[in-house]
Amino acid sequence: MFDKKLSILKKCENAVITGASSGIGLEYAKQLASKKINLILIARRKERLEEICQELSNTFDISASFISADLSKKEEIQRVCQEIQKRSSVDILIKAFDRSSLLKDITSLLFNEKGHVHALETKVNKQDNTAHITLSIEIDGLTSLSQILSKLQQIPNIY
Repeated sequence: MFDKKLSILKKCENAVITGASSGIGLEYAKQLASKKINLILIARRKERLEEICQELSNTFDISASFISADLSKKEEIQRVCQEIQKRSSVDILIKAFDRSSLLKDITSLLFNEKGHVHALETKVNKQDNTAHITLSIEIDGLTSLSQILSKLQQIPNIY
């Protein structure tokens, strides 16, 4: 999914990924592990994080650790930051969470179409149950952009 255009990853040793127990966060963890980047995974589900870290460590011969935390709570954010600072330097930080696999559908499409995601920001409005997703992606040209936009419109619940 990542290709030679992301040669910057060769210089990276450690990544922190939030929302890493499923969806886009888990997919990023797998992709970075395949590039031999050590991981600190963050999510609420401790048992799931233990399984994922064990699997990625064994499969890709990397160091994968986790911090179980609810990042909707300010004190948990502070605890996580302190814990990360104790462990290692961070070359990559990915903030991810998933809602009913929508983000997974979008990022899978982008990866399959060779769209390289450089940044992702999601804002959720809980009152009307909507989300605004902002992506910064690199693509090969207008033809690719047209194909990606056309396929994005085919994903349910994208407007």
